Amino acid sequence: MSSSNRVLRLFGAALIPAMFVGAAGCPGPGLPDNHPGSALAERVSQARTDEERYQALLDVMAALHVGVYSAEGHAIRAGAERGVGDFYFYELELRAMAQSLGARDRWTLADVAEILNEIAIPADKGLSPMEWLGILQQGLREALDSPTASDSAAALLVRELGLRHAAPGDVLTAASAADVDVDALQRWLIAADVLLPLLRDAGPATRTSQLTALSGGALRARSSSAGDSNCEQIGTQVKDGWSFGKWSLGLVKKVGNVIKLASVIIDGLHGSVLAFSIEVKSLDDALRTHYGHQTPGQPLTFRLSVVMRDELPDLVLKCGWLAGVEWPAKGPIPGVHVWWSSDGLDKHGTVSCGPGCDTATDANGIATLSFQPKSEINPGVGAVVEDTEIVSGMARYLSKHKNVLGFAAQVLTPKSGSTRWFVGRHQPPGWAGTITYTRSGDATVQLPPPAPRQTASASGHYEETIEVDVSGQNFELPMPGTQETFISLKSRTRAHAEQSYSWKWHEDAGCDGEGCVPFPASDATYRESLSGDFAQELWVVALHLNQDGTYSIEPEFPTYVDMKGTFSETPSGRAGDVGAPSERVDDVISNTAAPNPVALKGSYTKAVGYAIHGQSGGGGAVIVPTTITVTWDLTKVAP
Repeated sequence: MSSSNRVLRLFGAALIPAMFVGAAGCPGPGLPDNHPGSALAERVSQARTDEERYQALLDVMAALHVGVYSAEGHAIRAGAERGVGDFYFYELELRAMAQSLGARDRWTLADVAEILNEIAIPADKGLSPMEWLGILQQGLREALDSPTASDSAAALLVRELGLRHAAPGDVLTAASAADVDVDALQRWLIAADVLLPLLRDAGPATRTSQLTALSGGALRARSSSAGDSNCEQIGTQVKDGWSFGKWSLGLVKKVGNVIKLASVIIDGLHGSVLAFSIEVKSLDDALRTHYGHQTPGQPLTFRLSVVMRDELPDLVLKCGWLAGVEWPAKGPIPGVHVWWSSDGLDKHGTVSCGPGCDTATDANGIATLSFQPKSEINPGVGAVVEDTEIVSGMARYLSKHKNVLGFAAQVLTPKSGSTRWFVGRHQPPGWAGTITYTRSGDATVQLPPPAPRQTASASGHYEETIEVDVSGQNFELPMPGTQETFISLKSRTRAHAEQSYSWKWHEDAGCDGEGCVPFPASDATYRESLSGDFAQELWVVALHLNQDGTYSIEPEFPTYVDMKGTFSETPSGRAGDVGAPSERVDDVISNTAAPNPVALKGSYTKAVGYAIHGQSGGGGAVIVPTTITVTWDLTKVAP
């Protein structure tokens, strides 16, 4: 029997009239009422209790030939599974999905794309959410062209479910991936439509499940009755093949080579269901503290809660693919690993979150990150400023894991929570002003005679100017073990460098030996000229102030200026482009002022030789004596 006839027999569908879609961004008309996908979507959307939703999901899985089994292995709905090492639902998973539908949970297309990229696509070929949207929309157009085909069923159902949301959405007409959000059933159907056809080719799996190891502590391993006679029922009541495939075909057309690892696909589909029931959230919207004065500042504790929100039956699965896996009971989940991100907070104090900033939830299902703010160097001096950012914690209840075949199994719908932090401090007056660096010199030298009656000379010129405008303060901190204060100052730096080189060669007229033929005088020249500029808007000047009044300034001048130019040569006629870097500048200014200065001002000069040679010709190098002059004029200003 053809796949189309199987679907018609299953649903008892009549002929389907032509489909029409709406304009881009606007939901279009759905399937006719006599299409089975329309009836199933209507039943799911109209269910009012978790039990009604569960029964509607049983009908959906029966229509798509996906088996559903009890924890003991009793067949609630037999499907197209070919044995224990194939995909089928456990009752508690479908009940978790029903409760998620009741809670109106939503996921973005980016969430779904992440799952599919990890499970089915080589790392170097991962698709963006927009590329996935293109696959979904093309598959839907093909499904609408053949609405009774077996591999159209899941795709059409996904669209019908979206059209029945409280805020209707149409995958087919969505203008961008950001416009698509999906419920628990839609999310699973999209993943299954891509992955189950791959499993059909690669499975059944012969390896065992790695899901407990992947769960980051959310799932537990228990002894199981693998020999239970009920387990032998799995796959014995063979139904027609799974009614999926439009989007799987689109993926293969898009990327070609896909990953077909049966055990990874099965674990991926089961593992994603766990996201329906896990709630991860921060327990505080915002936390605020201030640097310490005479006493330490108030510490902050960031808290992330991981809770199983659903009451599910038969938490210990006794046979089948997940035999021995214990699903978490309703309530806090201890032992789940949480990875913390606290960008910018460590600048203001000490962040404590364990090795790799990875902590585990306690008996109350709460993981913590602790923060102790710094103490002010000059307590209470200056204006009060406050910095703010976000601390995020990601519960790795299913985390990246390398299986024995070396492929990344999955990152399954990571869940996280975030808390905004505010850290206040008194900011002492900053410094503003200018620092100027100049260097210049010229030289002409006579080179050793290449031969009798020949002379050669070379000339060089070099100059460089760097101007640093100091305009603010980043932060202040004491240097460990010293009485020194380090202040990082914002600045804007501009630099210009140029150099030139010329070489001249002359040979007098003459005659070599008795009876020779005299030859005329001759000349040759080589000339080049280069210049370049550099600008940086956010450069850093390091200011070190000591209590005895000594100080040093590290302007962090640019390492070099990239100079470009041209050369010419006679009598050969050669000419072209040349390039060279300027001399590295690495000066540190050291001086002494009165204790607690309000101005830092001074200058110094030094003589340094600089070697210049032709970049594309000429003779010897010229050592140009240059004079370096550095001046600085900084004034303390209010923050």
